[in-house]
Amino acid sequence: MVGQTSTPKSGVVTTTEMVGQTTTPKSGVVTTAEYSTATPSHNCSWDCKCFVTCQNQKLLAEGELPSRCGTEAATECDLCTCESGYIKDSKTRKCIQMDTGCNRRCVYNGKTIEEGSYFWRGDCQYCQCLDGKEHCQNNVCRLSQAACDEIGQRFVEMPGTCCYCAPYNVTITTSTLATTIAFVTSNPTTEVNNCIYDGVDYNQPSPHNIWENGCNICRCENNTQECSKVCRLEQSSCGDGEILMNDLTSDECCECVAQVCEVDGVYKKFGESWNVDDCVTCSCVDFTTGVHCESRECNATCDVTQTLELVEGECCPKCVDQAPSCSPVAIQHVINLDGCVTEGSVQLTACVGSCASNVTMIDSPPFIQTNCHCCKPDDIRHRNVTLTCPGGRMVDHMIPEILSCACAECAYEPAIKPTQPDQNN
Repeated sequence: MVGQTSTPKSGVVTTTEMVGQTTTPKSGVVTTAEYSTATPSHNCSWDCKCFVTCQNQKLLAEGELPSRCGTEAATECDLCTCESGYIKDSKTRKCIQMDTGCNRRCVYNGKTIEEGSYFWRGDCQYCQCLDGKEHCQNNVCRLSQAACDEIGQRFVEMPGTCCYCAPYNVTITTSTLATTIAFVTSNPTTEVNNCIYDGVDYNQPSPHNIWENGCNICRCENNTQECSKVCRLEQSSCGDGEILMNDLTSDECCECVAQVCEVDGVYKKFGESWNVDDCVTCSCVDFTTGVHCESRECNATCDVTQTLELVEGECCPKCVDQAPSCSPVAIQHVINLDGCVTEGSVQLTACVGSCASNVTMIDSPPFIQTNCHCCKPDDIRHRNVTLTCPGGRMVDHMIPEILSCACAECAYEPAIKPTQPDQNN
């Protein structure tokens, strides 16, 4: 039926049009009746249809609207979309024309767009509100590479069409790297570019996004970036004599290489060098001859006052000057002077240790320059000891005692003045 008019209790006249009616009487088959409302005269497009599903029900009479039949059907639709330049009045439910003065605005999808602002119509139209009207550019990509956030998807963008996410086969290794990162939120105030969607800058990592970083596919979960190395090649992709190199410990992408050397299960490129330890360096010289290694020889010769010491990170030891070790030591000795001896041993002292000395050849007489240092007494005192002679006679004898030693020139210099004897000894 076309052009049927009814007057509900609200007093608002609504024109309805019966679009289709299908039934199978007395068979128990579902009967479907479809109704749609006409467009009112106040520039409001009532894009709404009422669908009624009936089970074993009779057909509706002309002009009759269903009240209950499966799902209750409404006699009036609430969805109203206003044309450009109009806005819906929530009280009267009518479309009213917007201001045409300085405060011009646009309305899209029930939202007010300020004059001069940019907005999206769907995923392929990028618009700007100017003079209360929409000015749109078609086939502008709203998505970004990060929008295809499922592993196995890839971003597709072709001229003249809208971008989209398409299935993509990848091989993901089990190597995972987790590092904490900081997130940056972009809040543009004037112009929005096509890398920003709903206030999120897809150039920056965001939760639940997946993006590619070199040879890695990364995902942001719980404020951490988790990356898995991806190789898009297979061994079948390589030619004869080539092998697929996919070193998980390297930052380089996988690739087919013609000549490689295998070292402890790890493939090395032709010409690649590596250190076995601080003294041995190896290189992959040829696919047939394999690995060539060289060991560094150490021929260090040190002065008598130096010693060899190993340095961390270096192959050969270095000559290091010995620290002076000149100091007095005690010696037990029995003094025998013309048959007069001490009762038992007494303590004598001596300077023992090493000092830096060297001899240098020079180009003028005497052609030899000697730098000799000896461990010599630095401070001396004297003390008395008692000797017992034959017949029981007792005599006193004075002996020197070294108090300290030092490295000094080897020439004898009796410049040390002994201290007075200790009268107690």
